[in-house]
Amino acid sequence: MAETSLLEKREAFEAGLLRGDYRTLTDVILDGTGRGIQRLLRRARPAPYWISATVIALLMLAVASLVSLLLGEEAPFSGRNLLMGILGVALGLVSLMIFKAYVARFLASLRSKILDSLISADSLGEWQGWLNWLCNPRAQFLFSLVYGLALGAYITRMWSETTGSFIGYGPALLDCLVAFVWGLPMYFLLVFLFLPARMGRSEYHLYRADPSSSEIIAHFSGLLKGLVYLYAVVAAGSMVFIAYAGFLLPSMVVLSILVAWLPIIVLFVSGQAALAKVVRRAKWQTLNEIQAQVEQIQVREDLAGKETMEGILRLMDYHERVKATKSSTLDLRAGLGFLNSLLLPLLGFVLGNIESLKGILAALFAGR
Repeated sequence: MAETSLLEKREAFEAGLLRGDYRTLTDVILDGTGRGIQRLLRRARPAPYWISATVIALLMLAVASLVSLLLGEEAPFSGRNLLMGILGVALGLVSLMIFKAYVARFLASLRSKILDSLISADSLGEWQGWLNWLCNPRAQFLFSLVYGLALGAYITRMWSETTGSFIGYGPALLDCLVAFVWGLPMYFLLVFLFLPARMGRSEYHLYRADPSSSEIIAHFSGLLKGLVYLYAVVAAGSMVFIAYAGFLLPSMVVLSILVAWLPIIVLFVSGQAALAKVVRRAKWQTLNEIQAQVEQIQVREDLAGKETMEGILRLMDYHERVKATKSSTLDLRAGLGFLNSLLLPLLGFVLGNIESLKGILAALFAGR
């Protein structure tokens, strides 16, 4: 009966994924814009999401410029300010497209791989509860709104301090719009930070003799590595923007390091810990079953018999082989990948400050 209930719930979950019941605010914005372009141009199909993102970026710049024009602000988007605005918008929309593609891949993986590996209704409920947060347009909108207003106001203040005067209401509006767009992938990141905990509490069908070699474990490891790398790339782009904007005050540097490196570290450590928890639980289930079989033989069979002892020795040998298998997916390759992901934001910082670093190095060598 329990297996029937699990099968029915799994099928209902998969049907919801196929119907497109689980949609994020990013999907709503980009797909809605694509359909609008389709109707406007009378196309046969909606515009691809990268075209939708480009149109949204142009609209953001146009709205901010219109506000400046209506308020009589003199050339707020000229020279460096224009380049900063374009770079900020581009970074936000590229981040949005990257995470949209990743979430789409993740949902496809959930339907085709993960759901079939779950072996209990409680585990299915864990994943469904987490997905309800990931695909919650209202929560994502509220988070991005607060994030956009707070970060937009902060960037406006910092930008005004570097230029020596208020940058204008048009650029300030653009800062908030860009920060709102940045908030959309940040919401994804926040929800994904809670994924390892849900993953670790769920039970999966694993290879009993060596759980760490199970396909689903390798699949989870690949998904988590991909997420870490994607965020590292986005963080590297953010560091370039911050450096180019000249926001190199101590508070901004500290904030940048926290925003860039802390999520990468948390994702990697919590992901590895969750996978290790799943593997260890599966190993102990197998080990306990072997121990129970040995105890049953000891109670029921004559230990003086040759066949009985051979059976016990075979079980004990199997017990030791299972016990000796890896209890995690952490290895040299995973460690190097983690270090590489940490280096990406640092590389972005170096590229954004290449001229300043050249000056510092020149001064050091000249001093010698």
